[in-house]
Amino acid sequence: LAQPLDHAFGLEESNGSHMVLSQSTGQLNSSAPQHIEGLPGCLAALLDPHAPMLLPAPGSLDPAELDNSRLDRLVASLGRGKATWQRALQLYAWLKTSGHALDDRLCTTLIRVCADHGDALAALGVYEWMAAPLGVGGAGLRPTAYTYTAVMRAAAGCGMLDRAMQVWGDSQAAGLQPDCRLCITYIEVCMRLGLTDKALQMYVSMRDSGPGSAMRPTAHAYTAAMRAATEGGRWIRALAIWEDMRRAGCAPTGHAYAAAISACSVGQDWARAVALFDDMTSRAGIRPDVVSCTALVTALASAGEADKAEALVGWMVAAGLKPNVRTYTALLTAMGNARQWGRAVQLLAAMQQPEASVAPNAYTYSALLKAAGAHGQWRLAEAVFEDLEGQVLVARSATPSPG
Repeated sequence: LAQPLDHAFGLEESNGSHMVLSQSTGQLNSSAPQHIEGLPGCLAALLDPHAPMLLPAPGSLDPAELDNSRLDRLVASLGRGKATWQRALQLYAWLKTSGHALDDRLCTTLIRVCADHGDALAALGVYEWMAAPLGVGGAGLRPTAYTYTAVMRAAAGCGMLDRAMQVWGDSQAAGLQPDCRLCITYIEVCMRLGLTDKALQMYVSMRDSGPGSAMRPTAHAYTAAMRAATEGGRWIRALAIWEDMRRAGCAPTGHAYAAAISACSVGQDWARAVALFDDMTSRAGIRPDVVSCTALVTALASAGEADKAEALVGWMVAAGLKPNVRTYTALLTAMGNARQWGRAVQLLAAMQQPEASVAPNAYTYSALLKAAGAHGQWRLAEAVFEDLEGQVLVARSATPSPG
């Protein structure tokens, strides 16, 4: 990949041919239900989305048939299907009614299933039940680091960030020694809450933990810490974390490179961003993805390097990587910062076409408005705003009124 990428950054004039967006469709893959040996037939039937949801009367099965390891596999399998995941919750209710003693692993798997399907309230309900004492109707189980991680991710995934931090507090009150995954989740929640200092304090604790510690940072942890630092406006600190990772001998992933490139973007150091991207594709041998490419387009945009940014987007299209709305928004910013208003308007118009694979969103319009305002292009900003306002009015008029 290094050779075509070098060619893409050869300062050749762009002819605008990469601004053509084409419509494409995708299809989800589905896997066949997993066979679980030793599972009662009435429970195995739950895996068939076309079969009715039928459970025997509570207490009618031999308790020896309700093995938690098999039930855990069943819940995980149910969770893989959109048509069957809610059956896991019905199974959970049935097991409780049957007086079956669920273990922490089974409860954690159920929490993960709920989280994967955006049902944070159900995930929190399972967590609260499993941790509650037996005397008040709970399971009296001790949540593990895996449990706390799953619950925090479930809450954060639905925007319940304060609740996620409460779960972290529960883990600390219980005297739990966190592992790397739980620490990463804490860093990510802190980042979203704007608690940059707390996020970086956790990173330092992870970095300074002894050899063999469960807290020792992985590439994912370094990536989360870099993102938290960058989001908090501390791009120099983010690049210092990158250097920590390299000194520790931890092989960076494509997302780690993307986080470092994003830090360069905030610092408007597009040359270092390009150098990191080149290192990723050549020395590390990592194939660029949409995330890393978009990070580089954003870095180029910060310095108004519109030709290079457009060349990279063109390379993405040629390489079979589909730019997303963030990619095109960054390219639009690059054109605006380079004061290439005609090209910026053409790109926005191309994104507005019905056949376009990527439609502009609020951030896209905001990017162009911000660039136009920064360079005194008030008439252009007014025209873009009127165009956006017109689209909103059309959308509202096409929406049927209630009642």
